[in-house]
Amino acid sequence: MTAPVSEPVVEPVTEPVPTAVVDLAPRPHRARTAPEQSPNLGRIVLYHQIESPQNPAIVTPAVIQAVREDGAVRLFVFGHGGAELVDDVREGEAVGQWSWPTPVNAPGGTPLAVTALVPDTIVLGSPSLTLHVQGTGFTAASVITFAGHDEPTTLVSPTEVTTGIDMNVWLGPDAVPVTVRNGDGAPTAPLLFTFTAAAKRK
Repeated sequence: MTAPVSEPVVEPVTEPVPTAVVDLAPRPHRARTAPEQSPNLGRIVLYHQIESPQNPAIVTPAVIQAVREDGAVRLFVFGHGGAELVDDVREGEAVGQWSWPTPVNAPGGTPLAVTALVPDTIVLGSPSLTLHVQGTGFTAASVITFAGHDEPTTLVSPTEVTTGIDMNVWLGPDAVPVTVRNGDGAPTAPLLFTFTAAAKRK
């Protein structure tokens, strides 16, 4: 009688999980101290970038997405062509760096700030509307920037400015930043205006 032959045991082969390696070597920068502020996740800051030779330096709103131990951050930057992630950004005011918002105050020292958008959301397919931006420090030189574009702005009072939103150009859900600046000053911290999809009919 022949003894049964046992089948060899095959050990499963586990493929190593590839790990992305990002080169985040330190770069020279001019840091600004702000002891009352820290680059925490979700903080809104300003990103300094180059767009074109005709407009060599622009400043756009950005949101901190990640903070590294050595102080470099990853930013979610709102620009004219949409939003993008930018890695290894350090604090400063040179091109490729970020800084804290430092809005220009109105005459008399009233801080420039945006506190509310009325409305702050709209359903796609709705008629075009007037956006009321409420805050402080608005002047005749105030300009509303909507989704990275300067818009025709009407001064209602030192606490309100308005602009129009053309609903014909918005085709999908989105959330875009709204800021105000006085003349050539820095923009305020942005508030988000949301475009939502229409409810599906049952």
